[in-house]
Amino acid sequence: MQTLETYKDFIDTYEISFGGNNFETYFEEDNFDSFVDKLKNYDIEYVHPVKEHS
Repeated sequence: MQTLETYKDFIDTYEISFGGNNFETYFEEDNFDSFVDKLKNYDIEYVHPVKEHS
């Protein structure tokens, strides 16, 4: 769980809306670049570009 403040820092924006059907997804992959290439086959609206977090 994240607080509103930590989430703003995490996604690098202060434009957060509530009440929609929005969600976030996290993945663990051995070959992350290949996984990101697979995502390009789908119509996905991103909050920000795919990025790796520690």
